[in-house]
Amino acid sequence: MKVHMKLGRGKKIACTVVLSCTLIAALAMVFITACKKEMTEKDIVKYDYKISKNIAYKVFLKDNIIYDEDYMEEGLYYPRKLIDYIRLKYDFEYTGSDTVPIRIDYQCFVKISGFVIQQNIKEIYWTKSFPLNEKQSLEVSDRALAVNEEFDVSLGRYITFVNEAKEELGINIDFDIIFSMEGMVKASTAYGEVEESFSFDISSVFYNVCKFSKNGMDAVSGKLTQKQVEPVPLNQTRLAIYISVSGVALLALLYILIFTRDYDLNDIVMLSIKKIQREYGSRMVTLQSNTAKSFNRIYELYSIKDLVKVSDEIQKPILYERDDKELVKDFKFFVQNGEELYEYCVLNSIMQNYR
Repeated sequence: MKVHMKLGRGKKIACTVVLSCTLIAALAMVFITACKKEMTEKDIVKYDYKISKNIAYKVFLKDNIIYDEDYMEEGLYYPRKLIDYIRLKYDFEYTGSDTVPIRIDYQCFVKISGFVIQQNIKEIYWTKSFPLNEKQSLEVSDRALAVNEEFDVSLGRYITFVNEAKEELGINIDFDIIFSMEGMVKASTAYGEVEESFSFDISSVFYNVCKFSKNGMDAVSGKLTQKQVEPVPLNQTRLAIYISVSGVALLALLYILIFTRDYDLNDIVMLSIKKIQREYGSRMVTLQSNTAKSFNRIYELYSIKDLVKVSDEIQKPILYERDDKELVKDFKFFVQNGEELYEYCVLNSIMQNYR
């Protein structure tokens, strides 16, 4: 197995310089990456909470010849004339992640709204509120707070109000009836205040037939955070890449310094000959032997370019003899012109340059 490699002095110096710079840069990046202390700012959740809301209802009926049931469940159509009362159950729950003081203020209402629809847009003219209870407050120190209220609401009072309103206004408008719970919940934590207002209801157009829809029942969640500065984890991938580059550069540099040899004179001559054949091969003729051995004048030229000029001037090809190794015999290229010989010896040229 061939271990040593021959390399020109200039290439060896260039490779050594490039590999040394690469090694130094890679080692510097290893040091910087390993020692760099980056910090990052994160939002750390200290307290989170969730609010859930719901209204359950049943519509109780007057005695009638149509329905056998005493009441009707949610989501149906209800003949207003047959409604005796509506049983409402309000459920509100606040749940937090820690035990903290929690306070809720709330009140339940029946609301009548007068509206008209113009160009498919509902415009509410006014709203009249009828409290179902006094304003309520509740305060605990706990993880959760739940409020449950139940009312049986007769519609007679509100039907009377709607009829009187129509007569008072003297205009033809429609009405909504709304059963709502409204209020505010607050939680005092070590990380700040939670303050959420809420309003949820069931409502229906107050026609002869009612159908209630639930509004504002979506759960609400939130969190309180604090900024926290943390060190950025060491970039293992980047560090591994720089270490790998350092290792490869070091091994390559050692190989260049230990296992490469400069070209000797013979190598330089052979490389020069091959270069000449590569560049001027189309102008050359190879001879097995040269029969013309005597010349009156022999001119030794300084360079192959000078020989090419002579060849062009006298319109003669460049010649060389092949030796046993299929190389140029005596390392000479020549041009014959009668009894004159113009020759260029690669070895002599290289020796002169060395001297």
